[in-house]
Amino acid sequence: MDLRNYKAAALAGVEAVNVKDSRWDWHLSGLGKKGISIRWSYLDYIGQKADFEITYEEAGEEKWLSGDMGNDYIDDSPVVTIGDARWDDAKTIEEALRVMIRQIAMIAHSRY
Repeated sequence: MDLRNYKAAALAGVEAVNVKDSRWDWHLSGLGKKGISIRWSYLDYIGQKADFEITYEEAGEEKWLSGDMGNDYIDDSPVVTIGDARWDDAKTIEEALRVMIRQIAMIAHSRY
């Protein structure tokens, strides 16, 4: 799995949260094979150097995206499972990216 192939989905997810945030900008700051970095301009304002990170992981048939909020005092680590099972959060990587980016934004807005 190469997340670079899903740049359009990541950009669309970031743009969706950016449109809803009237005070601070959201943008895609990094895109790699197994990970995506997202920057929220509020982090610059408070001096936090670390971006929000999304990582693709798999074990056997299981696939998921995990989120890292980039600091030690926010202990939320969102996870979005990908697959066809009824308990999975998303059926496709594109959908999972949208859900994960939305979750990161909701956590950020509730903690900062």
